[in-house]
Amino acid sequence: MILTVAALLVLVGGCKKQQPAAEGPAKRKSAVKPPAAEREYTLYWNAMKAPDGGIGVRLTVPTDWDVELDAMDSPTFRPAVLEELSPETLSVVAVHCGSEDEGACLEKVVGNQYSALELAQAKRRDLGAGHWIAHRTTDKGERVHARLFVTVAEKKTVVMCVANVPVESDLLHSYKRVCASLALR
Repeated sequence: MILTVAALLVLVGGCKKQQPAAEGPAKRKSAVKPPAAEREYTLYWNAMKAPDGGIGVRLTVPTDWDVELDAMDSPTFRPAVLEELSPETLSVVAVHCGSEDEGACLEKVVGNQYSALELAQAKRRDLGAGHWIAHRTTDKGERVHARLFVTVAEKKTVVMCVANVPVESDLLHSYKRVCASLALR
């Protein structure tokens, strides 16, 4: 089975919380990395729960990160070091591509996320089960827009692990590590 994972930055109102969130801005008391734990999710393209059976994924996430699930059961993670309304979250989503051809599926979804110019400027590499693309942008401040794409051709789907963080943020390395752990189950 071929898996394409991509991260998607999503701020969704009305999300259901899977773990209690910290009150107000949370601050880490030490520089020691918290332990990580494997978490499993079943993702869907839409709130109607398509495709049948969903796309099962597993990833390793620090235990002090809060998570919210949207209507498609897509997780959005918020590290404890972030303020509650910070947009610097990490999300994992499933996107319907309409093709069982792995190359065509991946090309369509990547093309919907990045312009031709952004792709030409982006850093790309294989990472974990997918393809990592990171582009530095000045849209809304100097930021890094990075995604891991994993193709699930038989379900006509690409799974994305998405990060969009300020250039100076230390979170990109943590987000990349979590995205690299993504696997199908």
